[in-house]
Amino acid sequence: MSVPDDVDVDAIARRFLRTRRLGTLDVIADSLREFLVCGELPPGSRLGESALAERLDVSRNTLREVLRILEAEGLVERRPHRGVFVRALTLDDVRDVYRIRRLVEVEAVRRASEAPGELLDELREAVAEATSALAEDNPVAMGTADVRFHSAITALCDSKRLTALMDRLSAELRLAFAQVDSPMDFHRAYVERNGALVALLEEGRYEDAAAEMEHYLDTAESDLISRAFGTPGTGSPG
Repeated sequence: MSVPDDVDVDAIARRFLRTRRLGTLDVIADSLREFLVCGELPPGSRLGESALAERLDVSRNTLREVLRILEAEGLVERRPHRGVFVRALTLDDVRDVYRIRRLVEVEAVRRASEAPGELLDELREAVAEATSALAEDNPVAMGTADVRFHSAITALCDSKRLTALMDRLSAELRLAFAQVDSPMDFHRAYVERNGALVALLEEGRYEDAAAEMEHYLDTAESDLISRAFGTPGTGSPG
């Protein structure tokens, strides 16, 4: 079958190669994100290009492009004449993240009656995953289960933009968890509360669930600030 004369084959090929290349960058970025949020590369660590490129089995040019992606996401920062470092969240960063989480997650559980039933199933599975991680004393799996739970909470809003925003904030927040001496101890207290929140949603007590979500986030913010910064947390104003 011949190709029509008016088709720019070279342009199609260039688009294909660019798409494949961008897909490769996404895969590498996902791997590096996992290193960061799991604490393998702790906040404040300098990311040496040669060693990291070798570890990820990519060229240094490709690595630089990936680092630009993560810099835009707020996970790494470039310091003039010093290189690229894993970002360490500040006290104000953490407070800002929780401020946004209250705006999104409290309203999400309030509107849960409008959400499809499979989202409740996702919440139940996330609680079960966290319970297993707790039994295995696995802080990485616990952090992953926590992100899964709160991603499902956000999905109750049925907004792709909010989901994308909260995915980014969750990744940032896991950097803060890496600044805590014992992330497992931090997460332990919230497994039961996650289950209680799901129970409220199952019973159709949406306003009670919204109140619990707000109190939950106030407590989590205060606890994280205390553990990560040695500063008494205050939760939300008022």
